[in-house]
Amino acid sequence: MKPRLKSAGFVRNLTDQQLRNVSKLALLPAGATFSVPGTGKTTEALVTFAVRAEPGDRLLVIAPKNAFAAWDEQIETCLPSFGHRFLRPRKTDKIPLQLLDDPRLMIIGYQQLARVKEAIANHLVGRRVHVFLDESHRIKGQNSISTDAVLSFSHLPVSKLVMSGTPMPQSTSDLLPQFRFLYPEVQADEDSVVGLISRVYVRTNKSELNLPPVTRVSKTLPMDPLQQRLYELMKSALAREATQALTIKSKQAFRGLGGLSHAFSSSCPTRPCWHKRSLSPIPTNCRWL
Repeated sequence: MKPRLKSAGFVRNLTDQQLRNVSKLALLPAGATFSVPGTGKTTEALVTFAVRAEPGDRLLVIAPKNAFAAWDEQIETCLPSFGHRFLRPRKTDKIPLQLLDDPRLMIIGYQQLARVKEAIANHLVGRRVHVFLDESHRIKGQNSISTDAVLSFSHLPVSKLVMSGTPMPQSTSDLLPQFRFLYPEVQADEDSVVGLISRVYVRTNKSELNLPPVTRVSKTLPMDPLQQRLYELMKSALAREATQALTIKSKQAFRGLGGLSHAFSSSCPTRPCWHKRSLSPIPTNCRWL
């Protein structure tokens, strides 16, 4: 593995976990890295590209906009021989012209991709392009335009990778679009997708990072006079809104509840128990009306 990376111009040192994960991903035409945040999934992705790629291969990354800078930073750190950053398509109507330049590295957001999926698909035809999905759980929706866009050309890339620290934030069905992007030719449903994707994913757990224990210190700080004044204004404003919202009938009902509560408490034994939420004494052995 290391000689192959050196010949590809990859210069960053890898952790044992990253080497383990990439050793598996490099043997697959399509795979997934579901490592926890902070384990270097972007580095793993670039290693995977460096190992899989042939001379002249291209890389298309589909990612949230807030991840663009991280990809530029990592490509400069890991593969400085590339000598340039990712092309970022700016205007939707200009993207077909930008694709004519046949960029080696390109990154695009999920929302923008949905508007130019035909142009991207045409670009993939006849070229060796590797397509990676960063934060791949963003295509979890079955009827999402981003999901439809990604799946529409899932058969065209020369290799694929999905990346997420939370691949199924709601249910196992969130894995279905991600697996269908990786292997559109394989039938999968909610009952089978976990077993199918378990064969092609890698993951570094938090326990493998050997992080020091977290020390939490809680301190109570007094408000300064301006903060205290603002707090009092907000509290009084809320009280005025609540007063205005209450009708005369509602006010009478609240007063009635107060009287009932007093009568009820006076008729019950005096030994109190403590309510977990309010920490106020509540009479015991009373029958709630």
